Amino acid sequence: MKRFVILALSIVIVFSFTGCVNIRRAVNSGSVSATQSNTNTSNADALNSDNGEAVSETSVTEEVTYEITYNNIMLYKDSLGTVWMQGIVEVTNTGNTNLYMSSGQFDLEDENGKLIDTKDYVNVYPQVIAPGEKAYYYEETTLDGIDENASVKIAPRVKAEKAKVDQILFKSFDESLKDKQFGGLELTGRVENTSSDECSYAQIVVILFDSNDKPIGVLTDTILDTVAPGEKLGYKATSFSLPDSITSSVVARYEIYAYSYQYQF
Repeated sequence: MKRFVILALSIVIVFSFTGCVNIRRAVNSGSVSATQSNTNTSNADALNSDNGEAVSETSVTEEVTYEITYNNIMLYKDSLGTVWMQGIVEVTNTGNTNLYMSSGQFDLEDENGKLIDTKDYVNVYPQVIAPGEKAYYYEETTLDGIDENASVKIAPRVKAEKAKVDQILFKSFDESLKDKQFGGLELTGRVENTSSDECSYAQIVVILFDSNDKPIGVLTDTILDTVAPGEKLGYKATSFSLPDSITSSVVARYEIYAYSYQYQF
């Protein structure tokens, strides 16, 4: 009888111990998951905090900022007596992410800031600029009811946002700049599609600079033919109506942007 009681007690103790082990394993298993989750969170917090200050080692806040670094308008009269304006506004990307530039607006003001005229859908070149790079809003157009000697300034409306498309620039070479027979400038060259995709709408833009490194004009051309990867094609960039004072002799240098036109929605 005594042996039976001892055996029964031993069985109860063994089952009790086994049950405790299983319970502990279940609890410890849950603790491990919670600990790993907390560790990951703690690691993330450690990356994002330093002495109580928010810091990120794995990501940088993207800043969409820019500065207007040049703004100039020139009024001039053509041989027919029509008054023209040439407006150039240079925008520098001062942020840390690529900017996608959209067409803007020029409000023309007198010396007192009163609105004289407005020009919508002003083109900007190029489309995508990296941090530190520049884009140029440019307009050559006629003016009605404004004297060529009037004091006019540009109040520009810039449209820039974080680029969702890549910056793809093609190679330009074999360039030659010359004066046209009846006024204006012309730059011929060849462009090579250095991307891996076909290009069906290529924009060629030439920014002209004087000896003071100020932008003084823009020449453009558009290639509507499909250009295959690696293919080379000639172009001829010209202006609509440059001021007569801008000739090849006053052009100290130029920058060429050749790219496939991209839409960003």
